[in-house]
Amino acid sequence: MATNPHKISSFLGVNERLHRGALRVEEGFFVAQAKNVDITRSGQFIGRAGYRRVVAGSDMHSLWVSATASTFVASGKQLCALNVSTGTLQPLGMDVPSIARLAFADLADGDIAVTDGRALLRIQPDNSLRSVLAAAPTPQPVAQLTPGSRHFLYCFAYVDARGVVGLCTPVRHGVGEVLSFDVPTPPAGLLTQIYVSHPGGEGMYLLAESAGGIVTAGEQRIGGQCPTLHLQALPAGDALQLHGGRLYVVRGSVIYFSEPYQFGAMAPTNFLQFPAPVTVLAAMPTGLFVVADKTYWMLGTDPAMASMEVVSEHTGVARSLARLSNGRAVWGSSQGTVVGNKDGEVVSLTDAVVPPDSVLPGTTGATLPVERNGVDQIISKRQHPGYGRAGVTMEAE
Repeated sequence: MATNPHKISSFLGVNERLHRGALRVEEGFFVAQAKNVDITRSGQFIGRAGYRRVVAGSDMHSLWVSATASTFVASGKQLCALNVSTGTLQPLGMDVPSIARLAFADLADGDIAVTDGRALLRIQPDNSLRSVLAAAPTPQPVAQLTPGSRHFLYCFAYVDARGVVGLCTPVRHGVGEVLSFDVPTPPAGLLTQIYVSHPGGEGMYLLAESAGGIVTAGEQRIGGQCPTLHLQALPAGDALQLHGGRLYVVRGSVIYFSEPYQFGAMAPTNFLQFPAPVTVLAAMPTGLFVVADKTYWMLGTDPAMASMEVVSEHTGVARSLARLSNGRAVWGSSQGTVVGNKDGEVVSLTDAVVPPDSVLPGTTGATLPVERNGVDQIISKRQHPGYGRAGVTMEAE
């Protein structure tokens, strides 16, 4: 419960750098510590309100809210949809080991990408789970050729009801007069696409979409080339971001990125290698912040053309990324709590008044921007390896 407010004239905030006898300065007063309190615009301390249970669960972690206010959390070693209004959890069928942590990203097609480091899946609007991209067809259709000398190239891919084409099989070659395929029944919700060249041609075009059965290659084609030809699956990872129509996945010291709007497919060369594990990846309208051994700004939306520059020598706290209401990125770092803007500039909110802690390998954290009593606040938390609890600080921007 809130306590009686205590007025501090010209309150300037927390300052752990000053000696306790020097907290009063010409401009007003600092305090050495402010635990479990909020500050009003008029400079009053108010005891921070308590909390109440919203939903019952076990081993809960990885709480995340989408851009459309859909809420997800891991509970009981399952990915669950959380209905805040009813306080209920809906298991979605994704097992989550106790040591795993989930990462999410809103996709441009309305789905939500989720990864636990082992699998990369998409949550559809009805909360059903699918792979971000369907695997290549297996077993593959069996090609049947009558005697002849005409040369054909062909390959296969699945397509779902919304037209998302899955990974493509390797290209095969056949010689004969008439080419047909015995197509196995595809998995539920998918059709098998068959891509075939014209006789002697080098380009393969969509011949048919089949739910199973015999398909014969005639002269007509109904579509273009397979969009995932020669591409491979985007791997699972530790963090996700959507930028420039591409899905980015952090896995250790490597960032992998998809082809534009093909969120589960990547060319073999679609990766960026850094000297140390990437702890923070923050997409902005014009570029990406990448925090590894240093803080980098990657300017541009096409990784092949983007420039890379060091904007800070500081490292970051894994899983500490959050967003302010104006879209700026905020995260924990070896310089305290920092904010990055659309121009690639990084500013520490706390360095002037709070000595930053070293970011040890394996340190994780969380950041929560909130508005309380008319004051914008950022609650920043980090946990060092080997410590059972994490320190919590509150900073007003």
